Amino acid sequence: MLILGTDTVTFTMNGYRISDSSGAVPRYLQIADELAEEIRSGERLAGERLPSVRDLARMRGVSINTAIAALRRMEDLGLAESREKSGHFVRAAARTLAPALKQARPSRKAHSVTNSRWSDLLNIDGETTGLIPLGAAVPDSSWLPVKALRSAMQSTLRRVPGAFAAYGPLRGENRLLAKVRQSYRDAGCAIDADELLITNGCSEALHLALTAVGTPGGVVAVESPTYFGFLQLIERAGMKALEIPTHPQTGMDLAHLERALQSHKGTPSAIRSARSR
Repeated sequence: MLILGTDTVTFTMNGYRISDSSGAVPRYLQIADELAEEIRSGERLAGERLPSVRDLARMRGVSINTAIAALRRMEDLGLAESREKSGHFVRAAARTLAPALKQARPSRKAHSVTNSRWSDLLNIDGETTGLIPLGAAVPDSSWLPVKALRSAMQSTLRRVPGAFAAYGPLRGENRLLAKVRQSYRDAGCAIDADELLITNGCSEALHLALTAVGTPGGVVAVESPTYFGFLQLIERAGMKALEIPTHPQTGMDLAHLERALQSHKGTPSAIRSARSR
């Protein structure tokens, strides 16, 4: 979740949504969501032409700019594509399925972590090698609401020119904290404000959690495979990683994790279980 000026960008499992300070969803997003539902339900088929900007504006009773924004939102979602001088069309989804993946079978022993060779893999330049760099946990920009974020940032800078040149509260921006608490409440989980801390990304959050509960020489249960940044944090903390078999669809093998917890019960180094995301 990001708060930029008076706009809130909330990331969800199905994408993201934007609302203003009153919580109202802009009209162009409502229209885009309605079109998206028509596509997902099969009412609109792949390759079908969507209403033109003028037709959409007339049908929905909105301005031309609102209709344009709705169609751009459809492009951001990957549900529509623009064809020069032809308009917007429902984008064909890829139908090729990857082969089924098997559950990992890692070692049953805890090991020290060494990441000395990983920097070479992470520094691969895809443009010069022709390779797709999968080492860094960075999604393709087409999956992100780049246009919406740019627009919100530009709007904020116009209203408050010095907004990005000052430090915020140590625990995080109060409005952002309130939005996060609201998200938890919507999910049926009530938490106090003191239980929340806004961090500078997931790496800092993992570092704080690891140092709060772990000790040098301790053992940390991790998914196998897991986030490489988490292994780097374990290495820096002088701890060991115990890999838990993980299936790409069902997740961590809980029975294996239970056995690992039992086998380390009462040992000087208490085992801790952590998820990479």
